[in-house]
Amino acid sequence: MKTAKLLIILCVFLATFLVGGIALALDAPALTATVTGTTVSLSWSSVAGATGYTLYYAPYPKASPIGNIPMGDKTSMSASLPDGSDFYVALQAYNGVGSSGYSNIERATVAQITPPLSTVKLIFIHHSTGGNWLADSNTDQPYGELGSTLMTNNYFVSATNYGWGPYSIGDSTDIPNWPEWFTGANSATILTALFNENDQNVGDFGSWSRLTTDPGGENKIIMFKSCFPNSDLFGEPTDPPSTEPNEQFTVSNAKAVYNNLLTYFQTRQDKLFIVITAPPENRNDYASDYQTPDHRAANARAFNNWLINDWLKGYAYNNVAVFDYFNVLTATDNHHRWYNGAVQHVINTNYNFPAYPTGEWDSHPNTTGQLKATTEFVPLLNYYYNRFITATSSTLYVSSNGQCGDLDPCYSTIQAALDVAEAGTIIEVADGKYPGAPEWKIAGTVTISGGWTSTFTEQAGTTEMYAPLATGGGSVKLLPIIRVVAP
Repeated sequence: MKTAKLLIILCVFLATFLVGGIALALDAPALTATVTGTTVSLSWSSVAGATGYTLYYAPYPKASPIGNIPMGDKTSMSASLPDGSDFYVALQAYNGVGSSGYSNIERATVAQITPPLSTVKLIFIHHSTGGNWLADSNTDQPYGELGSTLMTNNYFVSATNYGWGPYSIGDSTDIPNWPEWFTGANSATILTALFNENDQNVGDFGSWSRLTTDPGGENKIIMFKSCFPNSDLFGEPTDPPSTEPNEQFTVSNAKAVYNNLLTYFQTRQDKLFIVITAPPENRNDYASDYQTPDHRAANARAFNNWLINDWLKGYAYNNVAVFDYFNVLTATDNHHRWYNGAVQHVINTNYNFPAYPTGEWDSHPNTTGQLKATTEFVPLLNYYYNRFITATSSTLYVSSNGQCGDLDPCYSTIQAALDVAEAGTIIEVADGKYPGAPEWKIAGTVTISGGWTSTFTEQAGTTEMYAPLATGGGSVKLLPIIRVVAP
C-alpha cells in the first residue's frame, strides 16, 4: 500500500516537473516591425502554451535603458511616435511557470525632419529663378524667403551666379552643362572652387539673410538647378537614356546627363547632392517647332517623374536626393513635401505649365509660388540631410559620463560603441579610465583613439583601457593617446 502511494506521489511530481519543463521551454515569438509615416506597427506569432507577452524596447544605437510593456495576450500593436524616434524592439512569451527566450530583435525608425544640431554649409548653383527663391521679402521682384528659412534651420548658405568661378562656369547651368561641372576635364578645378565658396553672390535677384558666422570647412550640401528653358524638352516621354551625354535638349540626353553625374556622386559620400528640377515654362515662351509646346512640356513632366521614381533605383547610397520644383509650381494641389510622416510626391492636376507665373510672358515663379516651394522644400531637405548623415557617420564618440558635447552618437562605454560599429569606424574616446576588456566581434578593422577633451576638439589627456579583444576575425587599431592596462 505504501509502495502504491509512493508511486502515485512520484507520478504526480514527475507530471508537474514535465509540465513545468514544457512551460519553461516556450518557443520564442517571431516578431515583425513595419513603419508607415509616424506609425510603428508590431505583430508577432502566437506561441503555444503562452498566456501573455512582454514587449521590450531600447533606444538605438545605445540600447540602454531597456524598458518593457506588458502586452497581455495581444499579438499585435500600433503606436504613433514622434519624428526621429528610433528603437530596438523584442518580445518574450510567458505563462505561469516561466518565460521564453527573446524573439528576433527588430529596429523601428521614424524618419527625422528636425534641422541639423550643428551648422551645415550649403551652396546653391542657380540663376534668376533661384535668386528670387532665396530672396527676402521685398517690393521689387518675386521672393521666396528660402535663404532666411534655411538660416533658421541652421544652414549656412552660399551661392553661385552668372559669371561665377573658374572659366565663368557660373554662366552654364543648363542640363547639358552639368557634366562640365562634375565629370568634365576641368571639373576638379571647378569643384575645388565650389566646395570652398562662401560668398552669397546675390546678383540682381534680391538679397537674402544668412547666419553671420561661417562654421568653416567645405560646403557639405550641393544644390543645383537649371532654369525654366530646360523644361522645353524634345523627344518622347518614355525615351531611354542616351549612351553618352551630348548638347541636345531631349528626354534621352537629360537622362544620360544625370546618369553621368551619378558616376561622380557615388565617389563623394562626404557630400549631399540635391537636384532641384527646372521650373515650368509658360506656353507662350515655347518657340514654334516640330513638336508642340504641350508635347515638350509633357516631356519635362515625364523626365522629372523619372528623376523622382527611377533615376536612383539601384543607387546604393543616401547622398543624392531630388526636389520636384517643377511639380510644386504647376498646380496648387501638386506637391513634393513631407506630409503625415512621409515623403509625398503627388500630381493631382495634370498641368505642365506654370500655375504661378510672374506674367503671361514671364515664366519666373511669382512670390506665392516661391513661398509654397520654400514651405515644401525645407522640411524635405532636413529629412534628406538626416538620412544622409546617419548613413555616412563613421565616427562614434565615447565619454564615461555619456556627454559628448553636441556630437552624436555618444556612448558611455567603449563596448557600447563597438557593439554598433562597422568595419572602418573610428571611435574617439574622452580621457579617463574605462574598465572591462572591450570586444570587437566582427571582421574588419575598427580604430580607437583616446585622450580627447570633453568637447572632442583636441587630445589633451590620456585614455586608460584594458586591451581589446578581437573575436570575429577582425582587428582593433589603437591610436594615441591610449594607455593599455592589465585587468
